[in-house]
Parts: sequence; C-alpha cells; structure tokens
Amino acid sequence: MTKNSSRECGPSMTVLLQQLPTQRRAAQPNKAAMPSRRDLMSTIGCAALLTGSAFFSAQAQQKISKSEAKYQDKANGNQRCQLCQFFQAPNQCQLVEGGISPNGWCERFAAKT
Repeated sequence: MTKNSSRECGPSMTVLLQQLPTQRRAAQPNKAAMPSRRDLMSTIGCAALLTGSAFFSAQAQQKISKSEAKYQDKANGNQRCQLCQFFQAPNQCQLVEGGISPNGWCERFAAKT
C-alpha cells in the first residue's frame, strides 16, 4: 500500500522542495523560491492519506476473542483453520486471540487462494 500510495501522490515533499526553487527562479527571477499552494496541498493530502492508512492498518492488527469469532475446536465441513488464509502455523490466527487448533473453525474463515 505504501508503494502504490506514494506513486499516486507523486513525489515526496523533499523532492518537491528541491525541484521547485529551481523552477521558480527560472520563471520569476525576482521572487523568492517557494512551492505553490497546489503543490503543498497535494503533499499534505498525500501525507494525510498515508497517516490514515497506517492508523487503520494498526487497528486491523487488533485480534478478536474466540467467542466474538464464534471459534470452535472442530472443523465446519471442509473448512478448518489450517486451510484459512489467516492461519499461522502451528496454532495461531491473525484475527483470533490465543492459541487455536489447526482443525478448528470460526466464522471469519477465508480459504487460502
């Protein structure tokens, strides 16, 4: 996400500040070299986007309780933790707190692709 976001937002503030003074001096030799309001707003917007995505990413890392996930120690048909994309061997889950059984199941099950 970070790589894609930085491409969408364009160059970083450092790059903008390094490039703009040269461009401004060439166009307006008597005025002080400063980035345009549009450039600053774009950079601020990109920074806010990246900060917001980091905040939501941190929230996504918080695990839920077994009862909240409706976890059970037995499989639900062919669905079991070991086949879930959130399973971390030998007995952990990215979403559910505590140790789990590879043969367990919860309603957050998502098959590995």
